[in-house]
Amino acid sequence: MASPRDSTVQLQVDGALISTAMKFIFHADPRLLAVSPRLGPRTGGTIIQVTGLFLSELDPLFCRFGQTHVPSRRKSSTEVMCVAPSSTTSGSQPFAILRGLFGAPLIAGSFEYLHATQIISLTPGSGPSVGGTRLTVTGEHFSRRAVDLMVLHVRFNATTVLLAEYRSTHTVICSTPSHTPGAVVVEATSNLQQFTASGLIYVFTSKLLTSVIPASGPVLGGTLLSIVTSAIPVRGRWTCRFGQHATAVASFAGAGVFRCVSPPSVTAAEVTMSMANADAFTLSTILFSYEVEPRLDRLHPAMGPQVMNPT
Repeated sequence: MASPRDSTVQLQVDGALISTAMKFIFHADPRLLAVSPRLGPRTGGTIIQVTGLFLSELDPLFCRFGQTHVPSRRKSSTEVMCVAPSSTTSGSQPFAILRGLFGAPLIAGSFEYLHATQIISLTPGSGPSVGGTRLTVTGEHFSRRAVDLMVLHVRFNATTVLLAEYRSTHTVICSTPSHTPGAVVVEATSNLQQFTASGLIYVFTSKLLTSVIPASGPVLGGTLLSIVTSAIPVRGRWTCRFGQHATAVASFAGAGVFRCVSPPSVTAAEVTMSMANADAFTLSTILFSYEVEPRLDRLHPAMGPQVMNPT
């Protein structure tokens, strides 16, 4: 039926009316539109929102997860909410909306129970506040299903980002968001509702390069530079960046110092120094000046005595 309709019911025997008229209501068939989220930890507690049609006409309503019944709360004629119970097993279980505790299923679907996700480590542990650092998150029970549904996210305090890459149930990769400098707590979720409680810290830094020695060199390049850094991890293959494009391979000299040779520059100008590797890039306000080398254009006088007069 498309909509509910009232009808009058009378009981007759051999054409004789033996009861007064009673009202009977035809209800529209309920229809399931969505169940969100569709995943949750085995510990339970996931708040399930069921969206459908003609839900207001069915009362009371229960949610059934496998063989476990829980009461629901109606938000509107199209929304019903219930809380997922705990489960002793992982995997997909039948989910249904029932009219009454023992009624037949009115709406059927599925809900998947997951092992609780855990975060164990973050690599690297810091990066620039402008974001863009490729962060490797190591842990347990990262769900491929959650990735496919685009609900496996990593949270930096209140900022949540989508994964950039799923490697295994133990490793995922994301790109850090832009953030004000400082330490933040990093957590993960498999349903955009329930997060881990790892308490691991990631530090957004405002300045990772502190100085470059020397601070200038010729446009022809070839100047050996010492870049003094702070909080940059040594691992990985680092390069020095001069402005937006020119790069040079860097080597670690110890005590937070990297060395590289300046590449040529088309023009004499000041460029911003930065460093990058496969996991991250660093920004700074450190400038390196390309300068035009002195050139002899004219000598005056052009001749003189072979022996200089000491007086």
